[in-house]
Amino acid sequence: VCELFPYAYSSKHDKLGLHPWALSNCEAVLRGMTELDGVQAAELLAKARLVFSELRRAEELAEDYERMRSWALERVRQSRGST
Repeated sequence: VCELFPYAYSSKHDKLGLHPWALSNCEAVLRGMTELDGVQAAELLAKARLVFSELRRAEELAEDYERMRSWALERVRQSRGST
């Protein structure tokens, strides 16, 4: 997701554009550093489609996410030496 910013995905148009917030708040946008070549644009669009798809399925996968979150928290606790 972090790689996508300052771009935003439009599922309606299936394309990337600059995020409205980024237009006035993102240094890269303000410096004109947002041009993508064809390969970069295609890679980001593919990532945006994947993120969009995963977010649409978030409720359906909530139980799996909770299991992963619990597992990760337990690993952090173990690495800190507490149980």
